[in-house]
Amino acid sequence: MGLTADLAATRLHVLPVAVPGRPLLHLHARAAVRARGWVLAASPADADVLLVCGAADGELAEAVDRVWQQVPAPRARRRVTEEAEIADALDSAARVVGDVAAQREALRSTPQPGDPEPAHRHDEHEQHGEQEHDGGTDHHEDHEGMEHDGHGGMDHGGMSMDGPAGIPLASGWEGDRDGLEMDVLAFRLGPVLPDWPAGLVVDCTLSGDVVASASARLLPGDAEEEPREAGGFVQAVERAARLLRLAGWTPPALRLERAIDAALAGAPGADGARVVRAVAHRVARSALLAWSLRGTAVDVRARLLVILGDAERAALGEPPVDAPLDPDALAASLSGRTLTVAGLVVAAAGAVQAVARA
Repeated sequence: MGLTADLAATRLHVLPVAVPGRPLLHLHARAAVRARGWVLAASPADADVLLVCGAADGELAEAVDRVWQQVPAPRARRRVTEEAEIADALDSAARVVGDVAAQREALRSTPQPGDPEPAHRHDEHEQHGEQEHDGGTDHHEDHEGMEHDGHGGMDHGGMSMDGPAGIPLASGWEGDRDGLEMDVLAFRLGPVLPDWPAGLVVDCTLSGDVVASASARLLPGDAEEEPREAGGFVQAVERAARLLRLAGWTPPALRLERAIDAALAGAPGADGARVVRAVAHRVARSALLAWSLRGTAVDVRARLLVILGDAERAALGEPPVDAPLDPDALAASLSGRTLTVAGLVVAAAGAVQAVARA
């Protein structure tokens, strides 16, 4: 692979996975990555390290496994359940990514597409760089020999596979705007995507890149959930930063991320309030942003200003007034929208962490 330990430790790309119920842990992980000068990965293919922030079980754990299969070597996977474990987990991941011999051995022992099924599978086989660690402990979990599907953290859910070579058969959608028949494909967004609400799953049918229909739900989260009222300021600011990143407004998003890092480090709330107020003023005055957010199912610009207002009030110790997300209403608002616009609508949809989970 030609990778040295020094290179691996310089600019690792880390994909932190948000587990429902642990938003502060996820924010601390993102802040730790930024503090090291490392990069927050834009996709599994862009990642060197998969960092799971909390205990993922059931369907969420299966989705994490699918994402892990999409992370290219050299790679490392870690899990943290407490803020104090983050630094050790990142240090350990850097050592594993930089261990050329171990990474080569991991590649040799990892089943590749098209490989014959082995006669015997060792469930307790230990493989460097392939285990999920709880902080800095020696606990290992085997993640090989599992069936995976989906791409980029997106699972194709209940798609019909009875076409030739497993390719879904085409079907039309009466909502095609140009009168031309397009293939309708079942598709799943989430629950593990960068800049995506923790545990949110949107099952939809696509006609081209347009959502023909959708349903939304939230997966159960970590049993050790953080108090709902904890970190109201940083959670609101992260929601605003996420929306700005998706809208292509990177400089204001970076300014909000610095405010998050300062708040997590104990900076006074008044400092954060000033930053949020300045960003809100810029958003309110920008004709370019208003133009770029046109055509969404909800007024995303107005929603962004509500989120920023919540963040400013939280910085000053006031309770937020933003309403929680209704998954059914969210799903209805996605119909007829392109995937790009759908991402903006989801980011603007509300405090998904506060919704009761089935």
